[in-house]
Order: sequence, then structure tokens, then C-alpha cells
Amino acid sequence: MGYCKFCDICFIAFCFFVFILYVNPQAFSKPAHEQAIAEYNRIERVKEQQRQENINFSNCVSKTYFKSARTSDNHLMTEAHRFSFQNGECNEVVEVYYR
Repeated sequence: MGYCKFCDICFIAFCFFVFILYVNPQAFSKPAHEQAIAEYNRIERVKEQQRQENINFSNCVSKTYFKSARTSDNHLMTEAHRFSFQNGECNEVVEVYYR
């Protein structure tokens, strides 16, 4: 090794690349490259589906609201309109509470 640190680093990187190519030349073949691209695209599709499901879940849960009113005998009646996201659908559940 010489006095130039940059040249030393480039030489080590080149030797490492040649060693990897010597040990596993199939990793740099066209079918392996196409397979890696297909796997990457599959993973990205799964991530996008998960992102969309998270967005749908957030939109569904954010619809939850409450209504309160007094009854004729001065009790508090509260309606809770709760939304839950199950099996890809936003379902509404209404619960009524009296105090």
C-alpha cells in the first residue's frame, strides 16, 4: 500500500468486488437481476397495500363522534357513533349511555 489513502481504498474495494464475483458469479447474472427486481416490486406492492390499509383505518376511526342530549327527566343521554375497520370495511356501531 502506498501513500495515497484514496487509491488504497479504491484498490481494496476493487479486490472485494473481484472476490465476490469469483465466489458467486450467478449473483451478477441477468436472471438473478430480474429475480431481484421482481422481488423488490413484490415487496413494494405489499408495502403500498399496507399503507392504503392504514389510511383506510385512520379515515374510518376518525369518523367517530358523540351526541349528547338531556331527557325529559333531566338525565344525560349520550350516543356514541363508533366506527371500526374490519375485513376491509368501515362498520358503524351505535352505543347509547344514560346517566
